[in-house]
Amino acid sequence: ARGWLLIVFVVAIGVNALLILPLWIGSQPQSTGEDSIVVAHLDATGGFDDRASATEWLLSVEADVLLISQGSSVTVDQLTGEGSDWIVLLQPEVENAAGHVVLGTQPWDVAVTPTGVGTDVVVRVSVGSGEVIYDVITAYGPTATNGTDADRLRARVDTIASLVESASNPVVVIGNLGATRWTTDMRSLLSETDLRDATEGKGYLATSASSDLPIIGGWVGLPLDIVFMSDGATPITIETGPDLTTAHLPVRVVVGPTN
Repeated sequence: ARGWLLIVFVVAIGVNALLILPLWIGSQPQSTGEDSIVVAHLDATGGFDDRASATEWLLSVEADVLLISQGSSVTVDQLTGEGSDWIVLLQPEVENAAGHVVLGTQPWDVAVTPTGVGTDVVVRVSVGSGEVIYDVITAYGPTATNGTDADRLRARVDTIASLVESASNPVVVIGNLGATRWTTDMRSLLSETDLRDATEGKGYLATSASSDLPIIGGWVGLPLDIVFMSDGATPITIETGPDLTTAHLPVRVVVGPTN
């Protein structure tokens, strides 16, 4: 029995090493060091217990575009008050309803594409820096724990793949799509397009709530918020932000061109 337990233990370690090791030893294309943009994303599911500290960080994040999933008009009002430089590019049409919020430092072009399943949409923001324009794509949806949510996830992935294939600019996909990088749908998205996982080589960037646990939180939590990039774009830095008392930690990415 001890022998079988040892074998199971060794196999488990091996499987985890194969899954996690690329996050530490993977590599990304080198950036030219010019024409970079900063993208910040927050899944605000659950709302803010400490809205004042959350607002303070979101106002000081120094991003070109701020994407908030499950944000509301209340969030927008707090971030675009007196003294704020944010421009509202997209917000839920219904007051106090949760949805996509997009704020920018300039009036970037925004396009919203329905997935065809329910009310789910995929949002694309074209963000420019110097002579380079990046198409930043985000979406939101629940984890596929049942058939209905699995259909929604598949529709999100198909819509994103279509937008990536038709894009003439480097693409950055960021957000909580409802699946980790290891799931079948995420692997399909990477294999069917020229997207790659931009977190490889950046470490284990857990964003789920359990990542707040002392010492072990960074390993217990899951990297539920993905960051994918196409040819022409590369991550200069990827980091999680502070605990804003939402379900997920925010993610801040500095993106640069590769040519």
